[in-house]
Amino acid sequence: MDAHETLDAIVGGEFDGILNVMRDAIRTREEIVARRVADSVEIGDTVVLTKLRPKYLSGLKAAVIDKHGQKITVKIDTDADTGRFSNELGLLPGMYEVLRKDEG
Repeated sequence: MDAHETLDAIVGGEFDGILNVMRDAIRTREEIVARRVADSVEIGDTVVLTKLRPKYLSGLKAAVIDKHGQKITVKIDTDADTGRFSNELGLLPGMYEVLRKDEG
């Protein structure tokens, strides 16, 4: 079964009895991927903020200026409107995506 067939089966109700198990597995996988990204990020990398509130912060680009374990500190682009927030934020895995060098 490929990905499209699996999604069709989910929508069609074939997995109704194990939806909670599937949701937990997906969350676990997302956490693993986020930790892998966090392990690979380096000071000086450019990241895009994701899944943040307030939502106007999502999509902003920022430079990584510090890293302590899984937590990074970023400096948001000076032209960006950060509202009541300073232009430096601490982020955990899953709150950002790293841009490739040719995307920054």
